[in-house]
Amino acid sequence: GGGMSLMSAAIGLVGLPALSLFYGAGSVPATGQLAIIATAGVTAVGSTALLGYCFSPYVHTMECLSGDYYANETDETNEDDATTVDGKNNQNLVRVVTRDILAREVETVFNPATDVSPPPNNNSRPFCNFMVMGDKPMYVHADLIHDYKLKVQLLGQEEVPQQQEAAKNKQKLDDDEFL
Repeated sequence: GGGMSLMSAAIGLVGLPALSLFYGAGSVPATGQLAIIATAGVTAVGSTALLGYCFSPYVHTMECLSGDYYANETDETNEDDATTVDGKNNQNLVRVVTRDILAREVETVFNPATDVSPPPNNNSRPFCNFMVMGDKPMYVHADLIHDYKLKVQLLGQEEVPQQQEAAKNKQKLDDDEFL
C-alpha cells in the first residue's frame, strides 16, 4: 500500500518530467512541458498525500494493557498495587497501532475513559470515528470490538435506526391483513 504509493509519487515527480524533457523537447513548447510536469507532480504527490491523510487514522491493532506494562519505567504504585504513570492507572490503558504515510507503525497509548472524544462535526476525514487526546483521529471497525464497555467508551452508544424502532413498536391491527 504505502510503499507502492510512495514509489508512484517518486516516479511521477522524477520519471515523468524526465521523459517529457527527453522525448518532447522538439515537439512540445516549453510552457506545455511545464504544464505536463506540474500536472504529473501534483497528481503523483497529491494522491499519495490524500491516501496518507485518509487512511492514517485506521487502527491496525488494539490491545488492553495490564498494570505491568510500564513496570520497568516507574516504581510508583498506588494502594491497589497497580502501576501508575503520570497519575494514570495503567490497568485501564489501551494501546493502538496505526501507520503513517511511510507505512511505519505509530503507537498510541491512552485511557479510553478520559482521553477519547467523538470526532468534531466538521470532520473532513472519511475514516474517523473517535479522537484520542483531542487531536489524534482514529478509526476502528465497531464490529471488531468485542468488549461492550470499551466499544461504548470509544464509539459512544449505538443508536437504533428509526425504522427498526418503528417496526418494533408497531402493533398489528385487525384490518392489517386486508390491506
